[in-house]
Amino acid sequence: MSYGVVIEESGAVMELNLTLPRVNKDTKIREMYDTGDFEEGTLLMIATDKVSVKDKVLLSGIPGKGEVLTRISADWFRQTEQICPNHFITDNFDQLSWELQRLLEPYKSILAGRFMLVRRTKPILAECIVRGKLLGSVRGVYKKTGEIYGIKLPKGLKEGERFRAPIFTPSTKAKYGEHDENITFEQTIKLVGLDTARTIRDRSLGVYSYIANTASAKRIEVPDTKFEFGYNEFGKIIQIDETGTPDSSRYIPDYSKQPLRDWLDSIGWDGTPIELPEEIIEKTSRDYIKGCEILTGYKVTL
Repeated sequence: MSYGVVIEESGAVMELNLTLPRVNKDTKIREMYDTGDFEEGTLLMIATDKVSVKDKVLLSGIPGKGEVLTRISADWFRQTEQICPNHFITDNFDQLSWELQRLLEPYKSILAGRFMLVRRTKPILAECIVRGKLLGSVRGVYKKTGEIYGIKLPKGLKEGERFRAPIFTPSTKAKYGEHDENITFEQTIKLVGLDTARTIRDRSLGVYSYIANTASAKRIEVPDTKFEFGYNEFGKIIQIDETGTPDSSRYIPDYSKQPLRDWLDSIGWDGTPIELPEEIIEKTSRDYIKGCEILTGYKVTL
């Protein structure tokens, strides 16, 4: 297609290939471009509709997914700025510099809703996971040891039981194609230093509490979520990447790609490239869009 944009028949935006310097060619879902020549110290972050499962990008996209991730992230970034500074600048095309608007004009309709202009940072090499309930992979860890990555918990907790207070369970941030490794807080200190470890822990817990409480009032439970942080140009720690989305969080009801994962498990998927059935694509798209509408009031239109 013109301008290098790749869109599936379903309407899923798979690739853009903008005429800007690409800074993350090895990442799966987002395209990031250096916009420093137009607005100093900035990046353009664009969420495609690609979907990955177990670190493998599938051949089929999910229409509207990129816009959902961007709308939800931008909404939470605005709301939590006072709890934790973040990299978000704008998701409004008309607020970009005149020179950048002119360059991106051919892509404007496709970029709408799926881009954020963000501050450039030096990423901190730890992923910050906050858990409010005993769910997911930590169930087996708790059952064997009575603790979760160095955090001792009361005996007899059942699956899905809420912790007395949310817990911080960080992991390493692996390179593309590799897997993150869960680590203790003491290991996090060795990885990033005491002050940084304390800051990302406290800010993760603060932002999570806000997101969980706000979403709960809208009848969506967020049992756990993942955050990322970086150092800005002044060496201050700010939140980066995405926040509170169905890709970085667990939702109840499940407005995410979990039903898609379940379908892949049901067919014994071995991780090789695969195209999804139309009904799975449509259901997953509807789920993402519904969750976005509940949380933000914005309805993605395809």
